[in-house]
Amino acid sequence: LIPQHLMHIHGGAIDNLKLGRSRRRETVRQRKDGTCVDVAMTATPMFDAIGTYLGYSLILRDITDRKIAERRLREAEAFSRNVLESSGDAILVLGADGKVEFLNRSCCRLLGITMAATLIGVPWQSALPKNAHADFLQALGEARGQEVSRYTACYRSARGAPRWFDILVSPVHGEDGQPARFVVLARDTTEAKAQQE
Repeated sequence: LIPQHLMHIHGGAIDNLKLGRSRRRETVRQRKDGTCVDVAMTATPMFDAIGTYLGYSLILRDITDRKIAERRLREAEAFSRNVLESSGDAILVLGADGKVEFLNRSCCRLLGITMAATLIGVPWQSALPKNAHADFLQALGEARGQEVSRYTACYRSARGAPRWFDILVSPVHGEDGQPARFVVLARDTTEAKAQQE
């Protein structure tokens, strides 16, 4: 059955079928007990030998399980993103080619940028000061060798003040067991370093 709130679409769909246009879409249908179900629908017009419209064949496939799995995946992705965004540490994800795929708000704040999109697809090395390239490339090389690499570096913040960071570069393995991405975690240790001195 077609739910009441979708009845207005039905007439237009029939008109298209009469014109010979098959219709494929995902929609909602109502069971006899009144509950709704997600379905994949294929409607195909039928004509006689002289082209007179006879009606249509309709195939409905229950896609409830897939829709539930998609919703759970969206929720899990949103949760993971929220966890990354809420961290006070700068977190970024690099592709196997070293280009930025994700950076959190803390990383944007550290770099003095307002939108992460300005660095997406850009080699991370190019966002670093020149004197930081060697340390980063060495850490990335170690991570490519499937080791977690850790180093300390001093960078000037977006406001120009020198800041000390403890930096981890970790490989994220793909299905083939090789590093497919890299997670870079940078923790500001300036205050802790000042207390030690």
